[in-house]
Amino acid sequence: METKSNPTSIRNSARIFALKLLLFAGPFVVLLAPAFIVMEMSGEFADIESVVSKQTQAGDEVLYGPAYTNQQPFYKLRMTQVLKPQSLIIGTSRVMQIRPAWFKESMSSYNAGGGVEYFWQIREFLERLPSDQRPRRVLIGLDPWDFNDAFSQEHFSSRRTNYAHDDPRVLQLLEEDTWHLYKDIRDGKVQLGVDWQDRRERPAIGLSAICNGAGFRKDGSHKEANIPNSLEDRFRDTMERIGKSTFRFEISEEISDARILALRELLEYCREKNINVVAFLPPFPHRVIEELKKRRASYSHIFELQHRLEPLFKEFNFHLSDFHDMSDFGVSDVETIDGFHANERTYAAMLLKLGGAHRPFLEWLDVKMCENAAPNGSSANVLSN
Repeated sequence: METKSNPTSIRNSARIFALKLLLFAGPFVVLLAPAFIVMEMSGEFADIESVVSKQTQAGDEVLYGPAYTNQQPFYKLRMTQVLKPQSLIIGTSRVMQIRPAWFKESMSSYNAGGGVEYFWQIREFLERLPSDQRPRRVLIGLDPWDFNDAFSQEHFSSRRTNYAHDDPRVLQLLEEDTWHLYKDIRDGKVQLGVDWQDRRERPAIGLSAICNGAGFRKDGSHKEANIPNSLEDRFRDTMERIGKSTFRFEISEEISDARILALRELLEYCREKNINVVAFLPPFPHRVIEELKKRRASYSHIFELQHRLEPLFKEFNFHLSDFHDMSDFGVSDVETIDGFHANERTYAAMLLKLGGAHRPFLEWLDVKMCENAAPNGSSANVLSN
């Protein structure tokens, strides 16, 4: 005999199920909801296309500085594709301090620093630009650890890149960074007193930009903030890495032949596409270099790299300069961000020195702008070699 369902019983069962679901999910909602609201209102979840559109179309400078998302490669690629610069600065975070305004074609120059994690990705970056919109010249910063087989061998073997997505992965970010966000709120790094209702009207996207004023400008350079006053604090992390021989300071007594071959392939590609290349080894603080010199034989990829690479650049009629010690061009350690990164003033002095070493570079460089940006006294004789 068929049993008829009781509507009241069904409703009661549904209520019990909903209550159980709420009891189970409720704590997660309570935990994640505030984090989601803060990240959403600040622009942490902003898709790159909307960021590019806002930065390229707004009349005022719009700063893009997410604190918990990292879509730098895709972001820098899309900005390059939209702006179509004739002159491109490219490398890792150690070139982000160079301002395109220091070049004569400032309106047609872009800093794509962060568009690659390793130099061997530069070719793919260039290949993703339309063939009739590739830059005529590139300024490349080469990090020494990229020529050490003990560093990031997995990435070198796979040559993986990050250009294929524009997805901030909201659920993953909430899962991974909710506690980081709450810790930063507790420590005062994220200030909830910011007027979130007015965020879309302000020229800032992302928590770092909103709370600290740090992020990427439209020209691709990175605006820094909250730099420690003490040099000890600035360099502590780098010195610890050197002491442990890890995190980019892995020991190696040899320069990688395989990675030099990868550089050759990049230079061959640039010559084939009529892209002029000027490259440099970015500056470290003098104190960091002195620490590395204590184990000089273990860091040949830092101290001997210029000697190994210079003949290769000459073969292609390209130029390479070595600026690994910022004191060599008259800049003190005060002009730093941390143990890895010099500040904008240091890079302005470095470019002047580069112009002195390679006169054709002066056709690109706005000497007066660089002199105004460089530390006082550092550029007095910088153009004479």
